[in-house]
Order: sequence, then C-alpha cells, then structure tokens
Amino acid sequence: GAEWEDTGASGAGAAYIFKRTVSSWFQQQKIQASDAQQNDYFGYSVDINFDGTTAIVGAFYEDGGAGDPNNGAGAAYIFTRSVNTWTQQQQLHSTTPANIGSFGHSVSINDDGNLAAIAAMYENAANNTDLYAGRVHVFEKDGSTWSSTKVIIASDAQTNDYLGEG
Repeated sequence: GAEWEDTGASGAGAAYIFKRTVSSWFQQQKIQASDAQQNDYFGYSVDINFDGTTAIVGAFYEDGGAGDPNNGAGAAYIFTRSVNTWTQQQQLHSTTPANIGSFGHSVSINDDGNLAAIAAMYENAANNTDLYAGRVHVFEKDGSTWSSTKVIIASDAQTNDYLGEG
C-alpha cells in the first residue's frame, strides 16, 4: 500500500501487486479505487488471500464525494485477479457510518478469499455511547457479492478503546 500516492489526487493512494518468479519479483499491477479522491488514503491497509486471487485495500478517510453526510467515514475495496489482471469487484462501507469513522483502517481477508474483517476504530459503541470505542465489521462473499454479516463491539467497550486499530 502507498496511501500518500498522488495519481488522480493528492493523497488518493494506491496499492501495488508484486509477483515472484523463480529468482525475482516484478510489479504486476498498480491498483487504485474507482472513485479515488484527495486524501482517501487508499492503501493504508492491505491484505491478500492465500492463493493470491483476492485482495482487500482500506481507504480509511474515503468519504464518498460531494453530498456524502459522513465525511471521512472510510471504505474498503475488494479486488480480484483473473490471469494477470486485477479488477475492482466491490466497494464496502460501514453499516453504521460515522464522520471520521476510519472504516478500513485495518483490513484482513481469510485464506479462501470469502470472508473479510474491516476495522472502524473511531466508530462509537452501541447507541452512540463510548465514543471511539471502535467496531469491526465482518463481510462474507456469496457468489461475487460481498455483504455485511456481523458487527463486532467489545463487551466492555469504553471511550477511546479504538477496537481494530492494529
């Protein structure tokens, strides 16, 4: 990930896919969000599944553009590989978006590439209590569509816990 990469806009970000041959590494592709904007920080967090066919990239300050009421809520992007080409499959958002929620600050994908965990470390706990307690959103893939299946909040959530930060 290169969250400060400036192609398209200052701080829009990028991620680079590298592939290993027998004796060396080469850059296979540079990927960016389809809706790249200034200061999205796409690439701050990245993960790739075991066989290298699905990648997830976090953009923790993505705000969806003009008119989005949740400035800096964040997003995560799923990319899939077909032969040697990576394509954006889906953009994921918090089910409980918040201003500066930081969804996508940390991302993880399982080995099979069909389950993802995405942290929103600045989101509040249940009922907007415990400010910045943090949440982790779980998404599952069914066919080629990703859907939210679970939101994890610590049972002892407190203000400034930042669940999912690291």
